[in-house]
Amino acid sequence: MKILVVDDDILILEILELFLSSIDYENVQFAKSGEEALRLIEGASTPFECILLDINMPVQTGIELIPMIRQYSGYEFVPIIMLTAQHDKKNIAEAFVAGAWDYVTKPFEFFELETRLYGVESRMVELARRSQDVAADASNGDVTLKRFCALHRPVTPAQITESGLVGLGAFENCFARISSTLHGNVSLMALRLNNLPEVTQSLQEPQTHQYLVKLASVIASHAGPWQGIVTYLGRGAFLILSFEPKRRPTMTLKNAIATAVHEVDSQLLGAQGLSTDYSSWQIHGNEVPEGVEPSYLLYAVKNHLDQSVRLQ
Repeated sequence: MKILVVDDDILILEILELFLSSIDYENVQFAKSGEEALRLIEGASTPFECILLDINMPVQTGIELIPMIRQYSGYEFVPIIMLTAQHDKKNIAEAFVAGAWDYVTKPFEFFELETRLYGVESRMVELARRSQDVAADASNGDVTLKRFCALHRPVTPAQITESGLVGLGAFENCFARISSTLHGNVSLMALRLNNLPEVTQSLQEPQTHQYLVKLASVIASHAGPWQGIVTYLGRGAFLILSFEPKRRPTMTLKNAIATAVHEVDSQLLGAQGLSTDYSSWQIHGNEVPEGVEPSYLLYAVKNHLDQSVRLQ
């Protein structure tokens, strides 16, 4: 696997060089700044397959660098693992929204980093399959929206916020890392479109795809006050990861999502006399029993969605 490591700390680069070599990763290049990293990316004969990127660097932070990397051809889906000494939720959330795939904290637990790298190798297999799916079924609305979630990234540092759309893999990684530290201050909401087949059959191309993409974008926008990170599971199901806001919004997340759905209905479905029939379900971290892993939230929400499909 071809790896690029970006960190302004020379000692960290030396440690990572020794560690990566010890676990048989030999095709590795190193950069001490974002500028140097971009030069290496531009000059590479083949794209890097994984990027380890420090968040806190002078001149240009790792978070600011992510959108620039994503604009290079071949780097739309390359896994970017953030390296950070901070456990600050804001930085971590912004990194995922900007396009990070995962993160590890300094000082490194080398087994943890090795596990992440093995996860990247599995991810590469998934990316190859996804590329085939897109090529084979470009008319599939689910494929279109999943690709949109993966590619619809901020393009300037000013556009990076704590909320937005992410791919499913990044969403699951974000939840796994953040929920273990926030616990009661995190919640998950599931949203299922009950009449998606009816809606898509009534719309003409390209409105079928516009409906799902527009809905995802508007939901992410309205979930902003809850620092909501949104992903699409497929088959009309969304997940929204939200955090306890510093300043409580004027309405509940459930009401905000209802507003988002109504807005999209007015813009795209009004002429057909249709409206989106949906159901939602939310579980909070403080509802998880003592001693139960926070990942239970994700399991519970997915299980609820699976049951609702079987009951239809």
